[in-house]
Amino acid sequence: MAKKDYLEDEVNVNDAVGTETEKVDEALAEKNRKKEEAKKDRAKAKEIVRKFIGETEDEDLKKALMLLVGTGKRSGGSRIMKPNTNQLLHDAFIEKGELTEMDVFKGFRIGRPEMTTKIRIFLKVANPDDRIWVKFFPDEEIYRLIGTGANPPEGWDGFTPTDVEVL
Repeated sequence: MAKKDYLEDEVNVNDAVGTETEKVDEALAEKNRKKEEAKKDRAKAKEIVRKFIGETEDEDLKKALMLLVGTGKRSGGSRIMKPNTNQLLHDAFIEKGELTEMDVFKGFRIGRPEMTTKIRIFLKVANPDDRIWVKFFPDEEIYRLIGTGANPPEGWDGFTPTDVEVL
C-alpha cells in the first residue's frame, strides 16, 4: 500500500470538515434558541409589570414603572425628547433677537463655520413660516435676527432655500 493510499484511508478530509460544520450549526442553533427564550421571558415579565401597573393605586410608582417598561409593544421604555442644539439656538434668536459671536461660542460651542451651517438649517425647516433669517455682521461680531417667515427680508443677500433641492 502506497503512502498516499494510507493517508486517504486514515482520514477523510470531507468527513472532518462536515463534522466541524455540523458542530458550528448546532452551536448557533442553541444560541438562537436561548435568545428566543430570553426574549419570551422579558416579554412575559413586561406583561406582569404592566398588569401590576394597572392594579396599583400609587401614581408615582405607576409613572416610574411606565418609564422603565413602556406602555406598548415596542421594546424599551418611553423616550423623552430633549431639544437639540439647533432648536436651542433657534429659540435663543427668537427670544433675544441678536447674539454675539462669543455668546454663541460659550453657550453652544459653535464657531463661525458651524454657524454658517446652522443659519442654512434655520432656513431649511419643513414649515417655511418657521424660518428665521439670521445674518452675521463681522465688524460688530454679532449674529442678528433680521426676519422671520417664508419670504426673505428686504436686502437679503445670503442663502435662499428653494422649494425643490437639486442633487
